[in-house]
Amino acid sequence: ASLLLSLSSSSSSSSASSGSTPVSISEKVAAPLSSSPQTQARSPTNKQPPRSAPSMPLREPFFAFVPSLLAWICGIISNEASIVQDAITMGPGWFKSYTTESVMFYKANPRTLLNEVVSGFTVAIMQVPESIAFSIVAGVPPLSGLQATFRMAFI
Repeated sequence: ASLLLSLSSSSSSSSASSGSTPVSISEKVAAPLSSSPQTQARSPTNKQPPRSAPSMPLREPFFAFVPSLLAWICGIISNEASIVQDAITMGPGWFKSYTTESVMFYKANPRTLLNEVVSGFTVAIMQVPESIAFSIVAGVPPLSGLQATFRMAFI
């Protein structure tokens, strides 16, 4: 409020002393700005090209890790495949004939393989809430129930 009073009193005293028409505060404030060297540099006669934004350092794309991740996964899969191949060739005689017959069966009946894989995923998905519920009923942490279910899948 004091700033407004001082501005209005200075404008009324300057207009009364000069004997000219009263000048509004906005004209007094705008007058020094219009004659500043910065506004003269921006005038239409001195056109300068607009400044470009500072260049940002290039970032790696978000999914830049995917090729290295795929190479790592493929390495694991090839290693596991060689382990399985060694187990089949060096395992007991019945195991080799069993796996050979299974592969031949599923090559002849691919729809059966798909049905068995889907049923396996369905049972695995439905086993999760069941194991959590039974672990709560038994009074053990739910993670223990999940771990027990996971271990039982390998037995």
